[in-house]
Amino acid sequence: MSSLSDFDFALPAHLIAQRPAAHRTDSRLLVFQKEMSEPQHANFKDLIDYLSPGDALVLNNTKVIPARFAGFKIPTGGKVEILLSRVLPDGTWIVLIESKRVLQINAELTIGSSQTLIAKVLEKIEGEPGAYRMSFTENIIEHADELGQIPLPPYIERSSDEKDKERYQTVFADPSQNQAVAAPTAGLHFDQNLLKMIEEKGVHLVYVTLHVGPGTFLPIRTDNLDEHKMHAEPWSISKQAAETINAVRQKGGRIIAVGTTSVRVLESAAAKARELQAESGLTRLFIRPGFKFKIVDAFVTNFHVPKTTLLLLVAAAIGRERFLEAYHEAIRQEYRFFSYGDACLFDVMDFAK
Repeated sequence: MSSLSDFDFALPAHLIAQRPAAHRTDSRLLVFQKEMSEPQHANFKDLIDYLSPGDALVLNNTKVIPARFAGFKIPTGGKVEILLSRVLPDGTWIVLIESKRVLQINAELTIGSSQTLIAKVLEKIEGEPGAYRMSFTENIIEHADELGQIPLPPYIERSSDEKDKERYQTVFADPSQNQAVAAPTAGLHFDQNLLKMIEEKGVHLVYVTLHVGPGTFLPIRTDNLDEHKMHAEPWSISKQAAETINAVRQKGGRIIAVGTTSVRVLESAAAKARELQAESGLTRLFIRPGFKFKIVDAFVTNFHVPKTTLLLLVAAAIGRERFLEAYHEAIRQEYRFFSYGDACLFDVMDFAK
C-alpha cells in the first residue's frame, strides 16, 4: 500500500516558475512514451510531432475568474479572505475561507470596497476543510473583475497583476464556462497557431469542462491515502465531444488529455459507461497508483507539487519509478516547475491501463 511519503522529491526553489514564458509555446516539453527507456527533451511546439492523424486532443475549456475576495466582518471589520469554489443550483456558493477562526453561522461580511455586496455564512461543509456555503446579496461574478483577484497558487510569491488576467487563462477558454478558480495549466502552453496546426494535421480537438476548484491547491494532510477527501468539482461533456471521442476510440485513435483536469473528466465519465455520453456532475475522483485508466492513452501535464493529488495521478499513469526518473531528469536539466512552468507528455503505461 502506497503512502504519501512515497511521492516526495526535493526541488530547488529557483526552479519554481514565478512568471510565464515570454510566449506560450516557448515552454520545454519532457516526453516519456512507452517505447522510450528514458525521458527525452523537446520544445512544446514539438508536441505536434507526437500526435497522429485520427488522434483526439482533449482540452478543458473552463474559464478562470478573479475568485479571491477580501471580506470584512460586520460589525468588527476583521478581514477574511474568501475563495470561491463552486456555485450551487440555488445560487449560493461553496467557498473556502482563509481564516484562523471558524466563522459563525449567519455571520455577515462586506465584500471588498462595496457597501451593498454582503456575504452571509449559511453552513459549514463537512468533509471539505475550510469550506462554507455562503449567499451573496448580488451576483458575485458580476463584481469579480472589479473586486476580485486572480487566485494565483501559493507557490507564486507575488500578487497577481494585469498580465496574469491574460496569461493565467487558456486561449480556448469558453466565456460561458466562467467558474474556475484555478487554470487548467497544461492548456496555458497552447496558442491559436499551434492549435490550428494540430487540427490541420488531422487531430481532433475536443473540448470538455471541469471547473477547477481551490481544492487543487490543498495539500494531502494524511500519510494514509485512504483517508484523503477530495473537494468536489463540476464537470461536463457535450454530446459532440462524447461522440467524437467514441468514434476516435472505435477507429483505433488515441485519446490524449491536456491536463489532469481533462483526465479526471474522461475517467469520471468512463466510470459510468463503456462509451461516453453527454452528461455533467460533480467529481471527487482521486486517481492514485492502482487506478485502472479506461479512456486516456496519453496526457500533457505540467510538473506538480510534491505529495499532492496531481502528482499521484501522474504516478498512477506511469508508475512511481518512472515518475521519479522523469522528475529527477527535469530537475537536472533545470526545467521550470508548477503552474507557469514547463510541460510533460506521458503515455499511460500498459501496467496502468
